[in-house]
Amino acid sequence: MLRRCGTASDLSMKVLDYRSKRTRSKKFAEILNAVRRKIVHPQPTLVSCFSTVRDSLEQWRGYGPSGGVSLKLGPSQEDERPLWFGPDYLPLQVLYDWRPKAVLILSIIRRFETEYCIDCSVMDGNWPENHDEEYVSYLLVLLSTKVAVFKHDSFREEAEIRIAMPYSTENLNREYEGGLRFRVSAFGLIPYVCSGARKGFSGNLPIREIVIGPSPRQELIAESVGSFLEHKGYPSIPVTLSKVPYRA
Repeated sequence: MLRRCGTASDLSMKVLDYRSKRTRSKKFAEILNAVRRKIVHPQPTLVSCFSTVRDSLEQWRGYGPSGGVSLKLGPSQEDERPLWFGPDYLPLQVLYDWRPKAVLILSIIRRFETEYCIDCSVMDGNWPENHDEEYVSYLLVLLSTKVAVFKHDSFREEAEIRIAMPYSTENLNREYEGGLRFRVSAFGLIPYVCSGARKGFSGNLPIREIVIGPSPRQELIAESVGSFLEHKGYPSIPVTLSKVPYRA
C-alpha cells in the first residue's frame, strides 16, 4: 500500500519499490530497482517557475520585497517568440498533494513497463546488450524531470506552474543561442538558458502586462519600466501598479 511520503525522492523510491514487487517481468523489476538506487541523487534539471496569481502579497514578500515587478505572459501570437515548445518543454502545473504525485510517477512507470514488454516480444532473441541500461537511463531522467513539479502542500497558495527540462550541455548549446549560461547568486553560480533565445525563432516575447510591486516609489519605477520597454521594442505594454499596500 502506498502512503504519504516526504520528499519527491522518497515518494519516487516508494512507488518504484511498490511497482517492482508487482510487475510480472523479473527483468523490468531489476530496471526499477536500478532506478530506485540512482534516484536518491536527483538528476540535474533546469526549472523555470511561474504563478497563475496576478497580484499576490505572498509572492511580493517572497520575490519582490522592495519594488519588484511581475511580468504577465500570454499565448504567443504569429509574430512573437514562443516561450515553450512541445513535447518536452511545456508548462506543467505544480502538484502539492501526495496522491496526484504518486499517480503521476506510477503512470510513467507503467508506460515504460508496457513499452518494455512490447520490446521483449518484438526483439525476442535480438535483445541489444545495453537495452536495459538505456531503459534505466531514460526512466531516471524522465522521473527526475517530472518530480521537479512536486512541492510541499504548504505552498499551494502560490498556484505555481513550472517548466522543467533535463540538464544537458550538448542539447542546450545546440538549441539555444549562447547555450548554457551562468549567473551569480547567494548560492554561487547558477546554470541557466535564455528561454527566449531558442534558435530558429525571432520576434518579441508574449508579454501582456507589467505589474509594479508594492513600493514607496511605485510611480517612479513604473515610469522607468515604461521607458525601458519602449527602448526594447515593447511600446504598447501596459504598466500597472499592484493593489497590495506597501508596508515598510
